[in-house]
Amino acid sequence: MAYEWTDPDAEADAIERQAGIAEPPPTRSGIVFGLILPVVVSGIVLLIGMWFAIRYFHLLG
Repeated sequence: MAYEWTDPDAEADAIERQAGIAEPPPTRSGIVFGLILPVVVSGIVLLIGMWFAIRYFHLLG
């Protein structure tokens, strides 16, 4: 049983296949919590920050 030392993922995959461990199915919640939610939260934080900067520096009059 020879493993390629430069690719630890291949070794882990081979061990999991031999043990009969299945890959978990991908979920939509992973995409929502991993990509969409952080982008939306960052946008909200930026909008609030800009609103405070505009009010603090009286940029609109």
